[in-house]
Amino acid sequence: MAESTLDYPLETTRAIVNLLYAGVPELFPQIRFIFTHGGGAVPYLAGRIATFSELNPDFRQRGFSRVIPALQRFYYDITQSVNPYTFAALRTLVSDNQLLFGSDIPFARQQQIDFTLSELPTIGLSESALANVKSANAMRLFPGLAARSHRS
Repeated sequence: MAESTLDYPLETTRAIVNLLYAGVPELFPQIRFIFTHGGGAVPYLAGRIATFSELNPDFRQRGFSRVIPALQRFYYDITQSVNPYTFAALRTLVSDNQLLFGSDIPFARQQQIDFTLSELPTIGLSESALANVKSANAMRLFPGLAARSHRS
């Protein structure tokens, strides 16, 4: 139980911080990163990450002026993150255009996926933002996917 409750989102958080530590987003600005689980604890810890990055001279992408914009360029899927607490922090960090629907298949059970789908309309998204999260954001991010889906 601890793995799905804590380990997965905290591993996502660690991966994001490690990328910033190494300066990867600045070194490779053309990469469009997508992080699962709503970015783990990153939306909640964004300010702390930016602040503490200033204290470590080895942290390559440091300070509010470099950390926060990098986090705001990333995309986040909302796997296991559709609740008012997580969503509020995530939507404070990024626009709804940076959010993607994620199912966590093959790890999630159908019950979890159904719960996420049923909760989406209650999380305070407008109809257009909801449509964006469900598919439009992904279609913009992956134009080849959009082209293939229109041919089908």
